Amino acid sequence: MTTPEQRQLHSATRFCEGLNTADVPLIATLLSDSPEFTHRYMPASLGPAARGTRNKAETLDLFKITFEKTVQLPPKMAIQGKDAIMFLVVDTGMKPGGIPYHVEYILIFTFEAGGDKILHIDEYQDSAYVNEAFKDWY
Repeated sequence: MTTPEQRQLHSATRFCEGLNTADVPLIATLLSDSPEFTHRYMPASLGPAARGTRNKAETLDLFKITFEKTVQLPPKMAIQGKDAIMFLVVDTGMKPGGIPYHVEYILIFTFEAGGDKILHIDEYQDSAYVNEAFKDWY
């Protein structure tokens, strides 16, 4: 029998695998259907990208169009608490149009209480890098 913590770690890992393979249907199965679901980019110094909170449908639409190719290395660090997991990750990939990028950031997953569905995703980005490399996005 698996524990809630093991199932949550599995869901967070599968989410990252879904990003690597652009498997938006897989990602959709991992996200909560609760109207409380949110996806946010942080910190506020990101400017317009950090001002919005996305619901599940908006998050899935974003993942459908964001990257042509993403290679997310296994997390450099993982910290797990009650119904929450933090990953320090590195992505290398291609923006639409074949423009390469390389970024390190933190993903914080918050889960439904005791469950394995992701209720909140907060992405803490390198604001200096993102504001330069992705300035044409917003």
